[in-house]
Amino acid sequence: VNQTYLGNFIYWRFIRPANSDDDLYDSWWEWSYNAYDNEGIWSVHRQEIEDFINYVESINARLIVVIFPNMVDIIRSIPYIDRVAQAFEVREHTDILKLFDAAAAWPVDDLMVSKRDSHPSVNFHHYVGEQIYEQFFAGGAS
Repeated sequence: VNQTYLGNFIYWRFIRPANSDDDLYDSWWEWSYNAYDNEGIWSVHRQEIEDFINYVESINARLIVVIFPNMVDIIRSIPYIDRVAQAFEVREHTDILKLFDAAAAWPVDDLMVSKRDSHPSVNFHHYVGEQIYEQFFAGGAS
């Protein structure tokens, strides 16, 4: 399916929706949340964040962190967003844009790519770009 555009298109537009099971989607998110709640898995991810911070600091770059929530379960994803943000804050990187409030305020049809694709929409990404500029660059912020 992933080797051709046509195969991918047919699968995601016709075969997958016909066989769609909301429990599959819910179970994927449940698995993801459980991974964050598992100290062993979280410690590995936290170390990846630490390694990334170390690299950014080694090249004297500015770090601006943008954290998107689960677009279909925004409220439930807040503790996980906060946990990731805290990993950066502990290292004194506080340029963090958490998007759960903004995402919760947007109509679902404008927020996501489509009902089949819960990634943030082009319009929401545009909003995020504006927020990054306004919060971290406008008015001489550096």
